Amino acid sequence: MALPTVDELPEPPQRLVDEKDAFVTKGDEWNLALYLWSYQIQALVAAMVAAYTADNYNATSTTSLAIGTGSKVFAIQTQKIFQVGQFAIAASNADPANYMYGQVTAHNATTGSLTINVSYTGGSGTKTDWRIALSGPRKQDDRTRRVLAAAESSTSPTAALITDTNGDWTFPVANGQTYRVQIIGTYQTAATATGGRLAIAAVSGATGTINGYMAGGINHNAAATALAMAIGALPAELVTTGVTTINTPTHIIADFVFVCTGSGSLEIRWGTEVGSSAAQLNAGSLLLVDPL
Repeated sequence: MALPTVDELPEPPQRLVDEKDAFVTKGDEWNLALYLWSYQIQALVAAMVAAYTADNYNATSTTSLAIGTGSKVFAIQTQKIFQVGQFAIAASNADPANYMYGQVTAHNATTGSLTINVSYTGGSGTKTDWRIALSGPRKQDDRTRRVLAAAESSTSPTAALITDTNGDWTFPVANGQTYRVQIIGTYQTAATATGGRLAIAAVSGATGTINGYMAGGINHNAAATALAMAIGALPAELVTTGVTTINTPTHIIADFVFVCTGSGSLEIRWGTEVGSSAAQLNAGSLLLVDPL
């Protein structure tokens, strides 16, 4: 960063040396120059503070960490000045869409150990090319959006976290915060006797109360054309039954409110009703999370 320049002050007036006219002229020049000089000094000091802050509130780390919520410890350069309570973001240098954000909970300037309690993430994977910088508090009204870029297919009757290049279907929840969560999508199966499995689970210590419902289309030859269930506790899981036509999209939705009493994360999971028989949550399916 280039620092602002400060002009050299002119020779000041000298009462016992200068003649009267020269003294007055030098005095006028001195007063004007001093006025401008004071502004230049202020600009220089501000730039020096900014440069100092930029250097000492930025860091890099090669610590191997998986993107996720919770406490993350980075080994950074020594003598940085991160403070407990500040918000910071750690992003992959190669792809900043992969990041972790949260509050600093510990920093040892001597050893270079920095701990961030991650509350929000972007992307996925394990990274070793972190760039870390100060950030501002995240707005509580920020909406989390996930739109499946590619279909999520499963042959397992045990539902697993939905992963996608647009972001995994997991989101942090904070103690005292209320969230409305909506899932709007379609699914299809490879056999008429197979349904899908949509699940919601609390992880990383998350606790709270939940109320809402889930519903999915089922075999149109059955007495009903959709299966719906109330959600009153976690984990919750909707298992649909067979579909009318294989490999043909049918609706699946969820709408619930979660009141968090313990910070952590919620996961949206997908699986199949019948093991070894594929069930697919289709691309374009949508997850919306709104803090209330």
